[in-house]
Amino acid sequence: MDFISIKSIKQLIKSEHISAYSIEKETGFSRDRLAKIRRGDIDLDNVSLKSLKQLQSYVNNHPETLD
Repeated sequence: MDFISIKSIKQLIKSEHISAYSIEKETGFSRDRLAKIRRGDIDLDNVSLKSLKQLQSYVNNHPETLD
């Protein structure tokens, strides 16, 4: 079973040390969409489950980036 941590995903999105490019490269999650979420143009509540899984995969592969 997959586990999605909204708290961790929010930390990832707010992180200034993680580029949108690196997230897109590893997960396929669009840089443009991530930028819109970071700016507040798109609310995280309106992001699909598939997209949340993509972001969670980055969190799972790089837990040290959220410390």
